[in-house]
Amino acid sequence: RIASDEDGADARPMLHAAPRKRYREAAAELVLPAFMIRDGAQWRLVQHETDILPRVPWDEVELASLFDLELGAGAEDVTLRAGLDAHPLHGAAPTPGGEGAAGAGTLAAAGGDGNGDGIDYYFAAAHLLDAMPNPWRGAEAARRVFGALLGKHPREKVTANYVFVLEALRKHLEKERDRLSRQVFTALLKTGDMRFIVVADDLAVNRLPQRIEMPAARRANREDGAPYERNLFDPITEEDLNGLENKVATYLDKQERLFFWYRNRARQDYYVQGWKPRRIYADFILTLRADEPDTDDEYHRVFVVETKGVHLGQSEDTAYKRSVFDVCSEHARKADWAAFVPAMRDKVVRFEIVDEEAWEHRLNALLTG
Repeated sequence: RIASDEDGADARPMLHAAPRKRYREAAAELVLPAFMIRDGAQWRLVQHETDILPRVPWDEVELASLFDLELGAGAEDVTLRAGLDAHPLHGAAPTPGGEGAAGAGTLAAAGGDGNGDGIDYYFAAAHLLDAMPNPWRGAEAARRVFGALLGKHPREKVTANYVFVLEALRKHLEKERDRLSRQVFTALLKTGDMRFIVVADDLAVNRLPQRIEMPAARRANREDGAPYERNLFDPITEEDLNGLENKVATYLDKQERLFFWYRNRARQDYYVQGWKPRRIYADFILTLRADEPDTDDEYHRVFVVETKGVHLGQSEDTAYKRSVFDVCSEHARKADWAAFVPAMRDKVVRFEIVDEEAWEHRLNALLTG
């Protein structure tokens, strides 16, 4: 089914909200650091596709661990391929090493790419593009792995495991890409070509929004039924908070030292770009009042907090985010991180992962430390 844009539109009425008046000025001056890369005389936000991926040393990809891959003894895998073309596809669905005729719009004939071993390296390269964006390198990686397996197993057994091997190769290349990307990321920070800083430019991703729009839904209240009082925007709806987040928000809203909290919106608000492709959108941004009551600053600490449920606490994704946040906190401690924005020079910014099983203990430590 092909859906038009209108099919997915939210027909519900929308709410428009601005920051609470008592927080408005402070929130407008809050600028969060991000990984920025030098671009001539200017600094701009790091992008994985243009700044990290092209620098990956693909020659250092390790493949030897796949040469001893255990193969199953099942029926031959069937690969179905179709393309958008003015002419229909003809012939039977091709299989690796099979006889089906390849019609217009296919990547390659079913019998491989002319090497005689029955392995379709053109299809393999296309399947690996997300992990290995260079198709020539992807085809070469497939040749090396399948070549090693063909040297140890009958051709029929290897071709019967074509899809299994290809998927194992894709997952392995993703891990290798991420490993080498981290090396690139670390090297750019070490040389100073990339820095974790704030800039004076009006980049929406570095600043809290001055107006938000949300679908009209039931107002979210604290767990004790009272309305939220310290959230930056009012109202906040039940769609904005899951169970754990509502517990955390309720706790935060009761803390006297807290200035305000904000529910950071995924794919819309502040994010951190690490060495993996996907951006990290934290759950909460918190501001803490100054220790000295006579100071002119309404807040002096900022926490960027990601919450994780019990089932996600030990996941690979959580470990990655924890590693990135550790790098963020390390570089946020440097004296010059806010040199371009005077309002942020005396602010302390920290990045934290809060696990569900110990979230209250962890937040107590943050807010009283």
